[in-house]
This record gives sequence, C-alpha cells and structure tokens, in this order.
Amino acid sequence: MGGIKKYSNTRQKIEFIKGKVEDLMIDKLIKNGVQPSKLDLDNLYKHEAFVFKQWGFEYCIKTTHCGFSVWMMHMYANHKSSFHCHRNKISTIKILEGSCLVETMFRNPVMVYEGDTVIFNKGVFHSEEAGPNGCKILQFESSLDKTDAIRFLDKTGKVGLPYEGKCKVVYLA
Repeated sequence: MGGIKKYSNTRQKIEFIKGKVEDLMIDKLIKNGVQPSKLDLDNLYKHEAFVFKQWGFEYCIKTTHCGFSVWMMHMYANHKSSFHCHRNKISTIKILEGSCLVETMFRNPVMVYEGDTVIFNKGVFHSEEAGPNGCKILQFESSLDKTDAIRFLDKTGKVGLPYEGKCKVVYLA
C-alpha cells in the first residue's frame, strides 16, 4: 500500500472517489451472497442506542427529516474497523480527538488528526484505525440506512455478513 502520509498542525479535508476496481469488487461480493441486515432500523433511531463493536462503540446523535444522520464513534486505542464500503451513501468523518489511520483501496494510508475531515464517496472501500490514545469521530451519513455496508476484509470474520454481525445494540429507552 505504500508509505503513510502524515499531516499534523494543519487542518485537512480529504475526499476519496470510487474506482472501477471497487465497482467490480462490490458486484462480486453481492453475487457471492452478501447477507441483508436484520437490524431494526426504526428502533435504532427512535430510542437512544449504543452499538458496541470490536473497535469501540457508536451512537446516533442526530437524524434529519431529509434522511441524514450524525453518529459519534469512540474507537479504542489501536483498534481498527473492518475494510468496508457503503454502496448507497456518502460517509464523512471529522476527527474530534486523537488520531486515526485511514486506509482505502489502492491509495496510500493517511494519518489524520483532530480537526481533519475525510469524505468517503459511495462505494469507496475504507477502514479507520485509532491511534495510541484512541479517537473520537463525528460521522455524517447521507442516508439513515445502516445496512448498506459491504465488508471486504475483517479480522473478526465478518466478510459478507450484515451490519450487526458481531456487534451488540443496547437500547437505553
């Protein structure tokens, strides 16, 4: 994957756009049986809910009538999300605390820091790995659909499995 680009002391905005190879990989994963999610989306947005995952946890802090949602992600130190894409939505992350290594397909990894923004367009495979102190990330999604993730690579064996694969949802209300 090449060297890691490191930026610090400057705010940056990075945008990743899907390539033809990623289109082919999405099609292949779908043909090989990516499973639809059984997650109860209505419940997830009507009640306060924490979604616990192998890398930390997230919770929805805002939804809009236009179908956008804002999530707060808390990633544990040196933990990594699955290598995945969202077929039907744009995902934008803003680093609020700590640092995060962002990896995408066929591009050099990029270390991002507090104040940096990263935009993943539809179909861009990516993963985030928290730095040594963990990180807090504000994630903006252009759709309320949490079931559109397609996993390509995952240490926990969730390739092709739905969103809730090995995570736990806890409803507070």
